[in-house]
Amino acid sequence: MDFMVDYIQYMAFRIVVCIFNAVPYRLRVRLAIFIVRLAVRLRPKYRRIAQKNLNLVFPEASQEWRDSILQKHIEHLGYVLVDTLELPRVTKEWAAEHVEVPMAARVKALSESNTSVISVSGHLGNFEWMPSLMAHLGLPVHYIVRSFKQPLVDKCWNDRRQTHGSTVIPRNQGMRGILSALKSGKSIGLLFDQNLRRSHAIFVPWFNRKAATTRALTISVCRFKCPVLVGGLFRTGDRRYLFEITELNFDEMVSSSDYSKEEKEQYIS
Repeated sequence: MDFMVDYIQYMAFRIVVCIFNAVPYRLRVRLAIFIVRLAVRLRPKYRRIAQKNLNLVFPEASQEWRDSILQKHIEHLGYVLVDTLELPRVTKEWAAEHVEVPMAARVKALSESNTSVISVSGHLGNFEWMPSLMAHLGLPVHYIVRSFKQPLVDKCWNDRRQTHGSTVIPRNQGMRGILSALKSGKSIGLLFDQNLRRSHAIFVPWFNRKAATTRALTISVCRFKCPVLVGGLFRTGDRRYLFEITELNFDEMVSSSDYSKEEKEQYIS
């Protein structure tokens, strides 16, 4: 019975995605924004969480300004939904035409050096596309994802994520999967703003408050002394994107005996 329910959900998912992707782009965007707005209306707790976070980080701003930021964020999530559902279509050739990458030459050089690289980002811009774009640049990554409760939908979604060469690590494998990838000479991708258990987190300043981020970054950097790339993919227009990447090097800090483990963790994070 569980398998039948899972299969029906999987088929419904595939049908909805196929129909949605057949719709013209501008209409898809409007439909996606409507879906996100409807979801926020039906689940008011998400609006309350967003408003609480905006109040915490922008206490001096007017309520009108915070409300406008929330509306822009909802619209942004509509665009992210459209882009995410067509991920398999983002081929290397398509990306070369539609995505500007100022650091492309440096990423290619790192990929040719056979050096493991740690790519770091947050849920900023179009985060679902970044592992695929890194693969197109010659640097596929292994990265942690949250699993869906429906096994067939989960497999289908992760197959889409891995279409272009990057590899997903189930969240329950977490740090083991990250370290295993680095030990085998692979590159990894980390999100610094995932929800974490306190025991797995390190707290760093963020908008003048202490916020949790993953220890996986500092553990990986200290053990493997890898180059770190911090990136974000941002929409600059319809079907146009800018993939901003900054390279960080912590070799001097990691090798120094002048700093404690805690100081290194704080500095790197």
